[in-house]
Amino acid sequence: MCSDIPTLGRPDESPLGAEATDTRIESFRLAEFAKFKPNYCLDQDNEVELAGNRWRILATANIENSEDTHFLSVIHKWTLAAETIIPPVDRTEIVGSNEPGDSIKRTRRRLIPKRLGKDKVVVEDVVISRWGNGLYARFIPCVKDAKDIPFYYPKAHEYAFGYIESTDEHSTCSQLAIMVRELEQYSTTATDKQNLVWRDLLKRLYKWTVTERFGYQKRVEHDVIINYEQYTAKYQDLKAKYAAYWVDNWPEQTDPIKFVYEDIAIASWIICLWEKE
Repeated sequence: MCSDIPTLGRPDESPLGAEATDTRIESFRLAEFAKFKPNYCLDQDNEVELAGNRWRILATANIENSEDTHFLSVIHKWTLAAETIIPPVDRTEIVGSNEPGDSIKRTRRRLIPKRLGKDKVVVEDVVISRWGNGLYARFIPCVKDAKDIPFYYPKAHEYAFGYIESTDEHSTCSQLAIMVRELEQYSTTATDKQNLVWRDLLKRLYKWTVTERFGYQKRVEHDVIINYEQYTAKYQDLKAKYAAYWVDNWPEQTDPIKFVYEDIAIASWIICLWEKE
């Protein structure tokens, strides 16, 4: 059951930054985080028909006092930077976007994996559509065969994040949802690792949407000394050259898996700094 809570002013009326006194806003944000009560349907045939297709609902969560603009802002950020929610992706390249008549916006992008020599690049369409009282962000891989879908991408025709508004005009509660059109039944929830990913994504979607509502801004900007792409390329290069050898020939009694990759990360950053200077 959703309840009314005090609402804050517009973000531009209470700007945040390193110099701002934002403890009140932060306390509201954390209070909203505590209300996260997910409903997982990972092993259930919880299906719904949308736009002529059958979708399986994997997870939902109610969210209070939010607007679809908050959800859209999160989707916009995730569209521009898939690496934010897909760790094996190194960077996102936007190919183009338009606003066709059958959807609000369609964006084509390329997902460039960190292990570019081993994993495939995915070309994907991100389509924002409104069906009924819901707003949906659909992620559609542009592949000819299921074998072309790499390990880091769901085995599905498409998956979607949804923001469904209540049909009760007096309600302040909406619902967030994750849905899939699977290639085969349960192909996206066959392992514990897959299920963990969906659980994490629902939690992130909820927290990011809440954060957008309160107009939160990062206090610290990262990657300002060394370019992230430059560092990642150096790290991958050093890891390919030295990681396997030192894991097998680690002279210390400590865990080589932990310290070898940690040392390579530190060395990568230092080398990038030397090259910059």
